[in-house]
Amino acid sequence: MGRDLGVLVAGGRGARLGAGVPKALVRVAGSTLLERGLATLSGICDEVVVAAPVSLGLPVPEERLAPDPPGVVGPIAGLVGGLRSRPFTRAIVLGVDFPLVLPAALAAQRQRLGDGPAVVPVLAGRIQPLVAAYTPSAVPPLRAALERGERALLPAVEALGPQRLAGADLAALPGGEAGFLTVNTTADLEEAQRRLAARAGGAA
Repeated sequence: MGRDLGVLVAGGRGARLGAGVPKALVRVAGSTLLERGLATLSGICDEVVVAAPVSLGLPVPEERLAPDPPGVVGPIAGLVGGLRSRPFTRAIVLGVDFPLVLPAALAAQRQRLGDGPAVVPVLAGRIQPLVAAYTPSAVPPLRAALERGERALLPAVEALGPQRLAGADLAALPGGEAGFLTVNTTADLEEAQRRLAARAGGAA
């Protein structure tokens, strides 16, 4: 039987948000980004790990934490650390700073996985490796890239030759492209807050 792993990449320090806490602990619409990400993945994965440096001190049980590889920082460290942490058949990777992504959109990407290494959305002409689905075949080349000293995430994932979701395929995902808003600045945070409030109002 296959095993679906969720990897919540949560290593950002959130300096541009100016909240004085790691990005994962910034609150939006009443919950932290960490809590939102865990809730998004928990309903569609057999197990969820949080990929982040131990030094960040996130309130995550030790057995659920997938530490970044020693001496490496940044998203590529989180991606590799999370994917290497557990055996899996399929993995869904979610950056903690994507609070609007719907579980159904992630599940739809996972359903598109075949024999290839990954399925990634294309946003504004660039792939987004932190809202994507992966197979175990992606792990050795990503690990090798990290061990060669590569620190840029996009080139490492592009080298996998992933299946790309763009245009009509991206629009067809639940929530569409609007669900991929990244929270990097206070303006992004305010926009996420507004959209989540509107979503909650629509569901009421």
